[in-house]
Amino acid sequence: MEKQKTVENNIKIVIPFLKAAIKVLNEITTIKFNKKEVYPLDGHKSIGDIKVEIRIVGDIETRIIFDFPRDLAFKLAKDVVGNALSEYDTKMLEASILEMSNMIAGNAMGFLEEINLNCNIMPPKVYIGKNINIFYKNTKLGVIELTSPIGDFNIYLVLKEDIILDPAGIVLYNITEIVTSFFIEVFIPKGFSIYSVNDITMLCELIKSKDISLVFIGVFNLISHKSLYEIMDKILNVSPNIKIVFYCSEKEWNKELYEKYKNNLLGYIPKHFDNIKTAKAMVLLLERIGVKYNVARKHVRVKLSDEDKAKLIIYSGLKDINTLTVKILDISVGGVLVEFPPQNISEVSVGSIFEGQFSLKGFVVKAKLRVQNINENMIGLSFLELTDDDVRKISFFIHEKLNEVVKS
Repeated sequence: MEKQKTVENNIKIVIPFLKAAIKVLNEITTIKFNKKEVYPLDGHKSIGDIKVEIRIVGDIETRIIFDFPRDLAFKLAKDVVGNALSEYDTKMLEASILEMSNMIAGNAMGFLEEINLNCNIMPPKVYIGKNINIFYKNTKLGVIELTSPIGDFNIYLVLKEDIILDPAGIVLYNITEIVTSFFIEVFIPKGFSIYSVNDITMLCELIKSKDISLVFIGVFNLISHKSLYEIMDKILNVSPNIKIVFYCSEKEWNKELYEKYKNNLLGYIPKHFDNIKTAKAMVLLLERIGVKYNVARKHVRVKLSDEDKAKLIIYSGLKDINTLTVKILDISVGGVLVEFPPQNISEVSVGSIFEGQFSLKGFVVKAKLRVQNINENMIGLSFLELTDDDVRKISFFIHEKLNEVVKS
């Protein structure tokens, strides 16, 4: 927390990065850069389609982002490596811009030491594409605008960043501890926050304070069906769109109650000693709110629609082409299911490893991917070597998507 305050309250830490950028660029290129403007900003800003992100750790923990228009990035890279650089050589362009950004960040570390801040930099990542948002809600930035005769670029230093990740919640109400443990261990996928309460007041307070998507109500030992109506009314008074499932025997299931609350009451899980029947009912109900259950992973997995505009750009590991853009059909923190164009299936075999980049509502993830399975032109890809930040981005998107599905 103290590290975050250091960043947030001291806009002066932007200055070392300004000094480093001008120093390095004026040393390694023949192009003269000068400060255009320095200012704080709330929210997202982007002027180009090549971005380099470098994480800073130590006395301060933050991110620095270099934002280049592609034509300027190409001119800078060509000035460094010579006329041999082709504008179609994306890998060489990336490598040149990465090295330049690394040098700026490294020099900035020295300037930070002059103000008694000891920091290090992590390996950088390059993002390519227009309208890419690599900031979270309520991000506060220090913006450095640099200008030159051949074009301008920006440097952003994250001063404050609130990563809001409140996992979709499930509440188990009036359900015995042994059954609660059984549900959690065997059936409820990872990615949910699970709560267990036996008091209706506590249940309503929980729904008010947390992002609860689903409530399981154990009917056993409730005084009467009348009390179920009262419980339903209290819950819906707090959250009119919440979804509810009963855990009861067939005799305890009340069809009249279902008719009255059919917009909220999904059905019931049969109270059986037969675990297979209970499991099947649980899986079907979870699928109705957009959760695909997978025994091997137990990750939350959501289907994507055309409105999500989720595309994976594969740019390394293909056999005969340089890049390929494919549609993402569903996603979890473990991997994605994508739809390959039929003419490109020959590029893929089980075990193949690719590198790619995809955007989820503006948040960009770069990943190494392994082909797990092939079913006609549907390809299952698992993620390799995801960073904690990438996992947070994917998780945030999944939970937002899941809540959209539930509320609709």
